[in-house]
Amino acid sequence: MRAATLIATLTLIAQMAGSAHAQNKPGEGSAPPALKPAAELERLKAIEGIWSCTGVTPAGSMGPGSPETKYTSTFTIKPISNGFAYTVAYDQKGATGTYSGAWSAAWDGAQKKLVLFWLDSVGNVGVETAGDWKADVLIAQGEGYVPAGFVPVALSGKALFRDTFTRKGDKGLHWKGELKLHGMKTWTVIGIDDCSKT
Repeated sequence: MRAATLIATLTLIAQMAGSAHAQNKPGEGSAPPALKPAAELERLKAIEGIWSCTGVTPAGSMGPGSPETKYTSTFTIKPISNGFAYTVAYDQKGATGTYSGAWSAAWDGAQKKLVLFWLDSVGNVGVETAGDWKADVLIAQGEGYVPAGFVPVALSGKALFRDTFTRKGDKGLHWKGELKLHGMKTWTVIGIDDCSKT
């Protein structure tokens, strides 16, 4: 009797083990779903490409008495990191020399916003967020640091950043960059570019 009971028990254990093994075979429903870039990154696809621009820095934007300066510039906007992010590179040439910088942009699912990290060739650092396009306008706004030398010492330090991109059909793009510098109550326009897609 005891032998029959032992055999039945062992048989049941073997059947349970076999069933568990069958349910956990590699490749049968155990793989996680494939990762895909956030659909919200399609918002930047609308301005993807290379844009050739003419621009102006208004008088007074780099501090009291600073002159108006004109320049040419290029925006290069493309997906990176297997499509999980975008880079928005900016290069400028003018009478005062060259300047360059870039945003790295990705979707933050917690904030439900695009997050853009800015670094440039003179030491500015910024973090901005953007929602969706409103008609043809996309606004990124945040805060960062503006070093002395780029602006007068009294205006350097922590600042607010705002960048406005406006689509002009499929082949046109307008950009306006603004700063609210240390101790100032109003926004200062630091650059206005009108661009054509190349």
